[in-house]
Amino acid sequence: MAIILAGHCPGIELLGVSTTCGNQTVEKTTLNALKILSVSGLEHVDVVMGQSRPLVRPTKMYNLIYFLTIDVQKSTVLVV
Repeated sequence: MAIILAGHCPGIELLGVSTTCGNQTVEKTTLNALKILSVSGLEHVDVVMGQSRPLVRPTKMYNLIYFLTIDVQKSTVLVV
């Protein structure tokens, strides 16, 4: 939601989005950022894949609580 709001706020020039791992892999968070930008009309914003693992703590994946489906054809987003 923050990406969409920042991208459409007249007072903000959103130059890019960086992604990292957190509760999901960096590949998945990067794909999700690209999809969010696409369906919200912000395809011109660059996305950079960041760190693939935490700097200090072990990685913890939460596949059961993280679910994002984006249908670009129908311009719908479902987050559970």
